[in-house]
Amino acid sequence: MGPTRLATQFRPAEAPLAAANTNRSRRALLQGMAAAAFALALAGCAGTGQPGDAAGAPRNIIILFADGTATTQWDFGRHTSEVLRSEPFATTGTVFREGTVGLLSTSPHDAYVTDSAAAASAMSTGVKVVNGALSLAPDGKMLRTAMQAAKASGKAIGLVTTATVYDATPAAFAVNARSRRDYQWLVDEYLSLAPEVLMGGGADFFLPQGVPGGKRKDGKDVIAAFRAKGYQLARNTADLKSATGPRLLGLFADEDMDFELDRNPAAQPTTAEMAAAALRALSQASPNGFVLRW
Repeated sequence: MGPTRLATQFRPAEAPLAAANTNRSRRALLQGMAAAAFALALAGCAGTGQPGDAAGAPRNIIILFADGTATTQWDFGRHTSEVLRSEPFATTGTVFREGTVGLLSTSPHDAYVTDSAAAASAMSTGVKVVNGALSLAPDGKMLRTAMQAAKASGKAIGLVTTATVYDATPAAFAVNARSRRDYQWLVDEYLSLAPEVLMGGGADFFLPQGVPGGKRKDGKDVIAAFRAKGYQLARNTADLKSATGPRLLGLFADEDMDFELDRNPAAQPTTAEMAAAALRALSQASPNGFVLRW
């Protein structure tokens, strides 16, 4: 797949940003794992491996996003791993010591305490937005997201989450909206953007009311629309393992996916299985590499 830049993103108002591999668990930590902060993402999007690119620009970028995580969670992980289990903890033992650690302010435009939408928008666009908005400036201007920049540079793009795919944190990295709650709009924007990989929960706003689990009020079947664009559809673990093409839509729950302790392995894949499928699809989707937001 070529050289890949790894980093980790953290959401709180003043949060560390690090370059390297990491391991995580549970939904707040499962939402992100591995790879390139926004500044690194833009640098990577500029590099396509062609003559004239900045030296060392990565071909592939994986953005691992730990929603709601602060340094206290990392220290708790270090304590439980090193003190209670006598095992190494990758984040503090590898990322913080061997990677590049910095600070990123993700406070919103209009308040002291941020929400996921404003925080992720700041990371994705470099601009402060009001709480609840997705990559939309306070004056209403649509801001270029990290995934829009990546796609414009010729890279394949992917979004993977254990929440709904239209949740604020993956959505802010890809599309623009006045409200994080406008789920039907966000799904339509995903269809327009056409990321090569889109996986998580949230099948409800892909399907019309009247269909089991469907909540759309316009009667549209957006799953069918994705399939018409050449996407393979995965609704369970077996579907995901059999997917082989460069375009993949995985919807494994009507709403959020289950916690690992509650997960039905036949119905919902592990994060490792989703990672393998995403990398398999993205590695064949574009000769210019890919950007994956996890």
